Amino acid sequence: MTFSYYITKPLYCIGWKVASLFKKKKDAAFYCDNELDFEIFRNIKVSQAYYIARNSRVKRYLKKFGISSKTWPSFPSTVIMARHALHRFPCEGIKKIGLRHGPYHFKKMIDASKYNAFNVFFFTSKHEAELAATTGVENAVPGGFPKLDSLLDGSIDENMLNTFKKKHNLDNSKKTLLFSSTWSGSGMSAVEIWAGRLSEFKQKYNILVTLHPFTERSYRKTIKNTSGISLIDNSELYTAMLLSDALISDTSSIIAEYCALYKPIICIATAQAERTDTEVAEIIDRISLKVKDMDELKSAIVSELAYPAKRIEAQKKAVKIFFDDDKPDKSIKISNLISKFLSSE
Repeated sequence: MTFSYYITKPLYCIGWKVASLFKKKKDAAFYCDNELDFEIFRNIKVSQAYYIARNSRVKRYLKKFGISSKTWPSFPSTVIMARHALHRFPCEGIKKIGLRHGPYHFKKMIDASKYNAFNVFFFTSKHEAELAATTGVENAVPGGFPKLDSLLDGSIDENMLNTFKKKHNLDNSKKTLLFSSTWSGSGMSAVEIWAGRLSEFKQKYNILVTLHPFTERSYRKTIKNTSGISLIDNSELYTAMLLSDALISDTSSIIAEYCALYKPIICIATAQAERTDTEVAEIIDRISLKVKDMDELKSAIVSELAYPAKRIEAQKKAVKIFFDDDKPDKSIKISNLISKFLSSE
């Protein structure tokens, strides 16, 4: 538990108990610690649930999407969150619902006690929930990954795609590559290999880039300062995926989402790190072409674009592991599960 937990707990719990005295009925809130959390929640429909933003920056972000929110500290009866931030809601009387902030676990699962601190924790597939149970997680429920619906349900229409193309100056005569990376400090990232060399690809391809929110500023600055390269934000990610012809990544969980499009994936090999998950590493090997450096990457892009359906059967099997299936109904399922939990309280 973070140090701030022990400082804020007494004051927060007093505030929560006072607020509870004036409530006519129990309520529920989605807690947005940062902008990415909203991307996880936006498809979930829970009657009368409201939003709590960590700070004014997140509050402004939510407002852009027409979402009014309260700013933490706020005192819900039940909190729904897509990260392990229970130190912000430390009262035992608050019911806690947990979701993954990314698809599946692309790093070894953290200690089971972190999950068991929730009343229920929704994993992205039946397979993942079963794996969690073997590690001692007692409240694992397969709920799906609700964010994925936005990629698969057709809500990103032709007008949105064309608007994105214009914004990022995509050349229709060129194939489009999407570069992604996990957190640069994880020991599982390849961003240092390509961040300074993207200009080598722009003559032949449209280049889009997405980075983990915690990626070192130096890499982000280098990419932003490279002309002809588009660094996209979280709200544009799925549009970029749909328009791209191939993904270049490392061990980023974006691989799982992209896998559901059945397009070429090329992964730059990274050293095995402390949190490398053996099962995930093996899946990545099956659904992508693994390369070790920039020279191999350049030739791999040509070969993979020439035969884009080469690994589609392996990708279909991986989608079942990650999400159970490729149907755009995950938000309906998890909305019903959350509503059922709330009605039982």
